[in-house]
Amino acid sequence: PVVEQAPRPKLPPSVKGELEVMSFNLENWFNGDGKDGGFPTSRGAITKEALLRQRTKLVASIAANAPDIAALIEVENDGDQGKTALQELVNALNSQTQLGYAWVVSPGALAKATDAKLGDDEIRVAMIYRKSKVRTKGDSATILSAPFDRLNRPPLAQTFERLVKGKGSGQVFTLVVNHWKSKGGCDPSNTANVDRGDSQACWNASRVQAARAMMDWLETDPTKSQDLDYLVLGDFNAYSQEDPLRLMEEAGFMHLAEGTSKAPS
Repeated sequence: PVVEQAPRPKLPPSVKGELEVMSFNLENWFNGDGKDGGFPTSRGAITKEALLRQRTKLVASIAANAPDIAALIEVENDGDQGKTALQELVNALNSQTQLGYAWVVSPGALAKATDAKLGDDEIRVAMIYRKSKVRTKGDSATILSAPFDRLNRPPLAQTFERLVKGKGSGQVFTLVVNHWKSKGGCDPSNTANVDRGDSQACWNASRVQAARAMMDWLETDPTKSQDLDYLVLGDFNAYSQEDPLRLMEEAGFMHLAEGTSKAPS
């Protein structure tokens, strides 16, 4: 028998707004060598068949939401061009839908690096967007120095302009996607990051460092947008009342799920 333990609506609820933005953890989307080989992958599919099943589910999930921009987490860190995991996902989306997605080119690719990897981790964050709804403004940006050189994955920032009937509206904002250190894999020898029994689990200090460093980085206007409208998404591995997100609220960021904000001190 099939037990439907936690039924969910087939489609997300409709919300007001001019653009729809989605944050989505792909749960280790790896495509081997991109040429039907290279399995098992280090963190993703163990066979080509498993890859196709995963791809089908990811495409269906994204297509059902049809976001104008999607912030993606846990994408194989194998570059932007060629037979990469990111390109395969976008190709599959566009071949099965009429949504017309493109991906944000990473800072490494803009610098004409050969692999355009975003940091040294096996997984990275990424963004895709509908070309009919928004266009990129300027180059993307990232930060690779501590605390994003290990544990926390490098963030990715990109400024977008909303399109109206194919033309620029002048309405711009910058999207920042993050993936901070998880609560798992506690290291008893790392005294700063041990589980202190405060319900924030281990590696909380690392996530706090990531929050502070990200906010300091945004103060420098990394995408040169000259606009203060930031939407910060991703996998923070922290709940709203934990230290990293409380710090962001205290700095003036609004928690969209709660609809509240605190003025900067």
